[in-house]
Amino acid sequence: MMMMDASFDPLAGSGGQGGDEPMELPDAGPPPELPCDEGTFTVQLDCQVEDGFFGGGGPSSEPMSTSTTLTITPRADRPGVSRASGALSFSAWRLEFSGRIEGNLDCMRGVFGAFIVEGEVTMPGAPPGPFFGQVDGLLDPIDGTISGPWWHGPEMQGGPRCTGPWRATRN
Repeated sequence: MMMMDASFDPLAGSGGQGGDEPMELPDAGPPPELPCDEGTFTVQLDCQVEDGFFGGGGPSSEPMSTSTTLTITPRADRPGVSRASGALSFSAWRLEFSGRIEGNLDCMRGVFGAFIVEGEVTMPGAPPGPFFGQVDGLLDPIDGTISGPWWHGPEMQGGPRCTGPWRATRN
């Protein structure tokens, strides 16, 4: 049985290297991109309209689904936080929706928060009207995806809404 004392260097003499030389590690390639690094995320948004959205207390309408791209840009004024921005345009229930998702990805806290801004909904034969929404999420520290709930509707507070999950994956 070999006894080691506190001064024993287990790397000394191994492989012909002395204890003063650093051990070489294999090249692991470029470091992975971090969620708050500049880049883009592919976003999938799904939602189900609440009962009564189209008037009356009838059944819910068909679910809707859309996708977009969020551009992530680090904020110089807030280390660890990036600005998230992306166009939003989709058709659902014979209506056309357009707007922007604008918010922040806080990598220090693992939180995403954004609003739908400049939202406009149009239907045949009617003037455009506003629509609003919110997109919230949590950053998965293992795979760097972001996911959570979102909603959109004709009013900021109350009123009928389409609510559901969303998920973003770095490109």
